[in-house]
Amino acid sequence: MAFRGEGRANVYINPTSTPDGGLVGVSGDVAEGLDLDGDSRTGFVSPTGARGVDNMFYKALGCWKTFRGPPRLSSGALSNNDAMRDGAWTVVVVVEGRGKDPRNDSDVTVGFYPSADKLVKDAMGDVAADYTFRIRPDPKLEAIFKAKSVNGRIVSTRAMDEVWMRDAGAARELQLLKARIDLTLKPDGGLSGYIGGYRPWRPVYDGYVRARGPVIEALTWVKLPDVYYALRRNADYSPAGAKGEKTHISFAYRLDAIPAFVVSPDATRLATATSYKALAKSGETQMADRAPFNVVDGIVVAKGAKAESQPESALLPPASRTGSGAGGAP
Repeated sequence: MAFRGEGRANVYINPTSTPDGGLVGVSGDVAEGLDLDGDSRTGFVSPTGARGVDNMFYKALGCWKTFRGPPRLSSGALSNNDAMRDGAWTVVVVVEGRGKDPRNDSDVTVGFYPSADKLVKDAMGDVAADYTFRIRPDPKLEAIFKAKSVNGRIVSTRAMDEVWMRDAGAARELQLLKARIDLTLKPDGGLSGYIGGYRPWRPVYDGYVRARGPVIEALTWVKLPDVYYALRRNADYSPAGAKGEKTHISFAYRLDAIPAFVVSPDATRLATATSYKALAKSGETQMADRAPFNVVDGIVVAKGAKAESQPESALLPPASRTGSGAGGAP
């Protein structure tokens, strides 16, 4: 399946070696997300009627089976959330305000950090509340937002130039430029809402390639090069300015956070919403995903082997032979 590009090129690492199949995108005008560019005349309309929602990632891939379905029930969301709930990775959120009323505070800081402590499930299989999690300092994965709260709604007071988080999808790492949050504080202390920004689109595609191209295509009913073309076609942001190459695409995560106790890396005190990057050990980064197979250029090969097509002679049927035996070709 991989070597179907022009000249038997591997389409997973050379997606433009095959024509754009035209992955069908979202045609409606309603989408979840945030207004990232401050222009209410462009973008989608939110389910609550707010205009200017920027989410071209949804427009590009929202009709793909991986993303279709109710909240948390698309095939991709089920897989990623189940992995998180089963202990593959944990993200903790710290909300810190300077005022006396957490629901109405003009100076709020919200931090997102990795934790090495696994989530705990209750008897119903849901994430249990009020457990303790330590922040695990990471030299890259840390997202801190400046915000305010109004009647329990926590919104960014300015866009953050760049933040990094653990990606819930195949990319594993998520860079967001011009990032914002819009969260609602629940009565039980939990949070719900959105994190949005412009993410680089190429790592999204490369993540699916690393997840084994033929498997992704077979299970999600898509041609991966079409995903590449859809992301490139709908990219809407360039860090270099309006005339630069659009390497990023507007994007939003839906977030639901369970009340928990988040403590400092040494577990000696409750955590504050500040940077812990300086505490990361030299060379330490997020925990790597360990697969039981070896993937090279989107396909599974033996350790040390290359991902390459067989020669044409090995792919052709055997030549006909003249013979007199039973069943022989005349």
